[in-house]
Amino acid sequence: KLQFLYFIDCYYINAMKWLLLLLLPLLASGLSIRWSRDNQRGSSMPLEGTINGLQMFVFVPDEGQISIVEFFLDKTVASGSSPSHTEKTPPYDLLGTANGAGIPLNTINIDAGQHFVEVRVTNDNGGQETARADFTIPAIPNGRDSLLEVSTTSDRAGNVKVLDGYSIPAADNAYIFIDGSEMGDRGAQFFMDRSSGDPDRADTATPFDLVGEAGDGSALVLDKSSLSAGMHTLTVYLEGDDNKVLKLTAMFHLLAGGSTSATLIVSGNADRSSAVPLAGAVLQDTSYVFLGNDGDVDVAAFYLNKPTTGSADQTEKHGPFDFAGTASNGNSGPWDLSSANDGTNIIRVVITKLSGGTEEISATFTVGSLVLTPSSISEAMIKGSTRAITVQVSSPG
Repeated sequence: KLQFLYFIDCYYINAMKWLLLLLLPLLASGLSIRWSRDNQRGSSMPLEGTINGLQMFVFVPDEGQISIVEFFLDKTVASGSSPSHTEKTPPYDLLGTANGAGIPLNTINIDAGQHFVEVRVTNDNGGQETARADFTIPAIPNGRDSLLEVSTTSDRAGNVKVLDGYSIPAADNAYIFIDGSEMGDRGAQFFMDRSSGDPDRADTATPFDLVGEAGDGSALVLDKSSLSAGMHTLTVYLEGDDNKVLKLTAMFHLLAGGSTSATLIVSGNADRSSAVPLAGAVLQDTSYVFLGNDGDVDVAAFYLNKPTTGSADQTEKHGPFDFAGTASNGNSGPWDLSSANDGTNIIRVVITKLSGGTEEISATFTVGSLVLTPSSISEAMIKGSTRAITVQVSSPG
């Protein structure tokens, strides 16, 4: 009996010894990789699973006796690659620390899908430990672009229009915003003419304003001098109360200064850049004809070489108002000139105004070859011509 008990006791001791040997490395290391939505790292959780939201603050908790933490984003320690970032004093943040606050990892700047972070920690005694955390960034679906709006007044109530497809008159103040109340949104990041990197502005309280808001809560006006006349694209990432992110995109046309009345203009480019007045222009190749200064335009009906009493060749019910229609990406539709006459042509437009009433405008232009003289070279000519151009040079006198 004693021998049996001795055997059981030895077996138990040996089993516990091996169990302790297996668990000791885990018990000895408190190393973990965590993340938070708060730049002060509050309410943190292990870095794992699907991460929703615009920003994440990734860090290694300061457990004491840590001298260096090296972070490796989407690359392994074993590969010998240089660390993505190195922290030598607490707090130990993936992208560094500014005035005690963690610097966020903006999730829109990394591809949707699987990612991982590895860390190599050097302790005060010179020993090193490593850890790894795997996580997933979900794809960002498109939201309703109509949520992006523009107003002519700082209270966001005057002449409100959907920004996508709108032409902002040179004379109008523009306050660009998202109401956000219907989604209970947590935040928005604005990007002008790009869709990644550091946002032009981040807002965390509704309504979300592109430029910001004054102390009384009114919106700040867009400084149009900071943008060139022509087409622009505003991209906004919107985070809801459920931390899921939507992408909104609005293409709008910033009109050049000058007359506030609608005019016919023409460009050689689908994005309507480098446009000139259609009146007096000589069109040599595919052209893009549209209305400028269209802030008071509700509907535009275009008529080529015919009176406005018949059926219109093209009717546009929202801006941009393009003679050949507007592409799905917001570009102006191309006009290949096949429906025009060689020589003189006229386009008439009947405009229904937002302010009430109608107006008719027109522009006469030429399709075909152009005779130029040194004293009268039309700057309205569309460049890139494949048609013949005749240049007549006269001697002085």
